[in-house]
Amino acid sequence: MDSFKSHSFNSFNHSQQSITSHSRQPFGNLANNFEEKGFSSASLSLRAQKKLASHFANRFFVKPFITPNSAQFLDLLCSILARFYSKKDAEKTIKSVIKLTVKLCVISRSSNLEECQQKSFAQTQRFLHSLALTISSFYKLKGSYDLSFLLTQFSQLKDSLEPLIKTSLSEKSQKRFCEIFQSLSNPDFLDSLFTADAKINDSLPKIAATIDKLLENGDI
Repeated sequence: MDSFKSHSFNSFNHSQQSITSHSRQPFGNLANNFEEKGFSSASLSLRAQKKLASHFANRFFVKPFITPNSAQFLDLLCSILARFYSKKDAEKTIKSVIKLTVKLCVISRSSNLEECQQKSFAQTQRFLHSLALTISSFYKLKGSYDLSFLLTQFSQLKDSLEPLIKTSLSEKSQKRFCEIFQSLSNPDFLDSLFTADAKINDSLPKIAATIDKLLENGDI
């Protein structure tokens, strides 16, 4: 994770308080504007980042928190979720992912993280990387899909993030967090993606290829 050497611990505390206190405001009109212009994860993430940055005196948002490859993955995931759930629910889930990612990146890039927070972020990175490798391997190795194992990995990832979400973000963000995992770790959704001839199984090659690109470029 990048460190911002110029920021003091007081600045970090102010940032965390601002994220929580303004959680109902920074993204207030994003959803409506977003839908008018069409769905784009890259566009939403950049606008969310700029919107959140407007609440801080120091502009420490040097580069986008969500890379082009990550945005491409989120767009693809949105289209897959829309096929299983609905377009409205899919876009809501991806918007929540982007909003939480931006907020957590603000916290992760502080140079004065507490030790427990540093451990949580490091653990989250490991679990996310492991989950990506698992999804890729399930596609490449036919017949290797194991729902129970996949659910365990989702649970580990969720558990590693939960302390950060609860201590740093608002109740509204905590609700979004739970809704994201409810959608992505839904056994019926996963079965439809990984089981041959199931509802959205034809999307698996694309999602696996995109994940491989993220792994190769160190984005995940």
